Formats: sequence, C-alpha cells, structure tokens
Amino acid sequence: MLEHSHIGNAAIKVLESKHEEYKDKLWASTSGKVLGDIQHGPRGTWDQGNDPEDGHTDWLPDAMARILESTEVWCDFMSLSPPTTGGLFAAKIKTALEVLSKKSKVSGKKIVVRFMFGNIITAPTNCTEVMKEFTESLGTDSKLEIWVGAWRRDMCWNHAKIVAADGKHVHTGGHNLWDSVYLHKDPIHDTSIELEGPVAIQAHQFANAQWDYIKEQQSSMKGWIVDKISDWMPLPTRTRVTVTEWPKGADTFPPVFNKENIPHQEVDASPNEVKILSLGRYGKIGGDNARSSDDAFIAMFDAAQSSIRLLLQDLGPVNINKILIYRNWPKDYMRAWGRAMFERGVGVEIVLSNVGAGEERGNYSNGWSCEEVAAEIIKAMSEQYPDASQAEIKEIVTKNLRVCFLKNTRGMEWQTQNKIGLHSKFFIVDDVCTYIGSQNLYVFDLAEWGVAIDDKAKTEEIMRSLWNPMWESSFKNGSDVSTARVMEILGVDRNPNATASDEDIARMEADIDVDELKKSKFYYAGTQSRILGCCS
Repeated sequence: MLEHSHIGNAAIKVLESKHEEYKDKLWASTSGKVLGDIQHGPRGTWDQGNDPEDGHTDWLPDAMARILESTEVWCDFMSLSPPTTGGLFAAKIKTALEVLSKKSKVSGKKIVVRFMFGNIITAPTNCTEVMKEFTESLGTDSKLEIWVGAWRRDMCWNHAKIVAADGKHVHTGGHNLWDSVYLHKDPIHDTSIELEGPVAIQAHQFANAQWDYIKEQQSSMKGWIVDKISDWMPLPTRTRVTVTEWPKGADTFPPVFNKENIPHQEVDASPNEVKILSLGRYGKIGGDNARSSDDAFIAMFDAAQSSIRLLLQDLGPVNINKILIYRNWPKDYMRAWGRAMFERGVGVEIVLSNVGAGEERGNYSNGWSCEEVAAEIIKAMSEQYPDASQAEIKEIVTKNLRVCFLKNTRGMEWQTQNKIGLHSKFFIVDDVCTYIGSQNLYVFDLAEWGVAIDDKAKTEEIMRSLWNPMWESSFKNGSDVSTARVMEILGVDRNPNATASDEDIARMEADIDVDELKKSKFYYAGTQSRILGCCS
C-alpha cells in the first residue's frame, strides 16, 4: 500500500486541520503515474556549447495537444492567457479540436472542453476572438461543445496551467502558451509534468469553482450589463468576467464536472504509481481560507530534516515597475527556511532567474540580486532568534544557505548576451517530495494549482534529470553571493514604499491606450508585458 513520506504527512496534517472544507477542491491525497521525464525546457542546455536552435521545445505544445486530443468526454484546459495568435500552441490546439469534432461526430457522444484564462488587469482576454480562432475550421454538425472563459477580481485571476482529460491524464506546471517565450531564440526555462491516474480528477474539480464564479458574476445585473460590452474593452471595475460558448445555441455556461461525467476506471496496481498531493488556492474568489497550498508549503518546509531545494523565478516583490501591487517578501516561507537552518541544520539551496532576463517579453525577474534575497532570508531567521549573535547567524547561513542565478556553461547569458530567464515554480524537500506547479513563492494572490510527487524513488529520478545538472551548472559556474557582503546589507529596507489599493487597481484599466491595446488580438503581445511579467 502506498504511503506518504514525513513531508507529505506534515502537509496533510495542516490541510486536514485548517482546510477540511476545501478537500477535493483545492487539495487531496491521491496517486498517479509520472509519464516520461520531468518536462523542463529547453532540454540539455546545461553542458551545451551552443544555444538551442529554433524549434528546440516544439515537443511542449505537442504534449499539451496530445492530452486534449485524447479526450473522450471532458477536458479542462487552463492557462494564464490564450496562446500566441497564429503560433504553434494555437495551431496544435486547433488541430486537436478538429480531432475531437470528428470523434464526437462518429460516436454521437458529447465532448465538453472548458478553456479557462485569466482576465489580467489592463489586458482583458477577448474570449470571442479566442473562440473564433479555435473553431474557424470546425463544422457545427458534431457533438463537441466548447467554452472559453476568463475572470479577475481585483488583482486576482487564474494562474494555473492545466490540461486534464477524462479524469485520466493531466499536464501541469509553469509553462504558459507563448511561442516567443518557450519555442524560439533565448527561451525562458520552465518546468511542467505529465501524470496519469486519479490525480487528474482533482484538476477538473479545481476548475469548477472558477466557472462557478464566472456564472455567479455574469448572472447578476452588473454582469448582464458588462456582458453587452466587447471583451477587449478595458473597464474600470474591480471584477471582470467573460465567457463565450460554441456552437452558438449551447448553454451560456458549461456544465459542472463531477466524477459521474467520466467512465468508470479500473484501479491500476502498477508499480509505477506514486503518492501525490494536489495543492491549490483560489485567492480572492474563495473564502478567507481558500489558500490551502500556502499552509501546505510551510508545513513541508517545517518538516524538512536535511534539505530544501528551490528552482524559482524570484522571491522578492516586483521591483521594476512603476505600479507596485504587492510590496512584501514571502516572510512565512522565509521564516520556515530560517527555522530549518537554525534549529535542524537543513541545507537551503535556491536558484533564481537572472536580473534583466526576458525584459522584452514581460520580465522574468523581479529585480533582486542573490545577495539581497539571502539578506531577507537571514533577516527572517534573525527575527525569530533575537538572542543569537551575528557571528552565530553568519556561521549558520555560511554552512546552510546557498543562493545563485541560473547559468549554463558560459554563465548567465545566451550568445546574444541576453540574460538567461527562469519561470519554474519547483522545489524538493529532503530529496523525497517534489512540487511542480503554477504557484510562485513571491507574494501574488492568484488562483494556483500544482502537485507534490511524494515518492523518494521518483524524486531521485527528477533530481538526476533536472536538479543535479542544473545545480552543478548554476552554483559552480560563478559565485553570486558573498556572505560578508550579505551581512553588511542586512539593515537595508527592501519593502517598496508604495502599493496600489483595490480602488487604484479598478482605475488602472481606464488609463491605458485602447488603440494600442487593440493592436494585439489576444492582448498579450508586448502591449501590457510589464503587468504580465510580474505575475506570469
């Protein structure tokens, strides 16, 4: 019988005590099989002498589309924003929908596909145009039904990246649907995983609440009025939901997923099955307690006995935009790392995106140096142990804390001299439990979902294929931290002085250039990259 590790059990304990009402919605103890290697792209760059050639990560849209294409009854497809207009992600999705249309026509059975995106502030998703591109080659004589929806509440929207089919297969992680970011020159590093088994049911159930929120908001009088306004039009409102159905004549809102929607599945006693925790949060569309994954992460870090290894875009608040939405550091996580180092001698290893990476595509760093990040972690530790001397603190962090930027064999730049960027949301605790998902550890209150692979053997495989070569290349290929320098800058206040209120946020859309915004069909391609960059 499969059992959770001490890390998984610690997470379950806090989830059961604090978030029982969200069991099977935001979190679950479940199982599944990891299909193939962990999907980190671009592949094999740690020891290559040349940059990856164009098309190096075309396998990624193929992997997502393959799951969509396999759908027999129900698919949930979720991402931050729609795919690049006319790009490979969009083309693969369209081809998969054509397959589903033919499949449902032959079988005479209905297939439901729910696409969910974020209605990012100042960059509303044009659901009508997205649907038009997805369905332009489809006939209406099949049983295929498609919905495209998007929402936000203040500075909260969908950020989960999920392709789930029939409660059997799920693809999740950090990858968005943007060709220029992942498939071409100077790609941004990112991490996802493909799974098979009961864990996929949790992905469908996570999606339900977001569709419920769209239905609730658009069914109100205000929602009815907003629905009469074109999707692309910015609105100075705190809440914005949009939805489009296909074919016309289908219900305005999609059905709710439940287990009865999918065929009965025999239990697979395969030796490749592993214990998994599904971990999510709803942010502002749930209750005050709808942030289950946050508490689970802290419990996992507090249970660490030997190591915490993190591969992350950044940890500090956005430090590069004029508009500051969240100004705080993730103190709860940092305090947990401090306790781990101070009380149990746990080694903490962190790899971050290079400052200035991906500036032309939305920014893939929040602007903090490794020394500044290390200083904030040390401050979070020192605050908990005020009687410890600076010499004692310095000895502990010198032994246990290592922070560096992502690098390949030539350092932190591609051959173009553009900085190497990282978008992963990935960590390993005690080399037995691995988290892969959409949730950044810097503060941004979005709807997120991911999985913790709670299995020592599978985690060791992931370390061999990703963490070990990445750490070898990044940490040993140039130092990014001087402990003496970090101790010198501990007293610096790194919390920005200003942040936007909810009312400021509601007015932001009223201040943008609508003509400029309309140049981009799906409202991503560079027009609002500074907003997207801080929450991608």
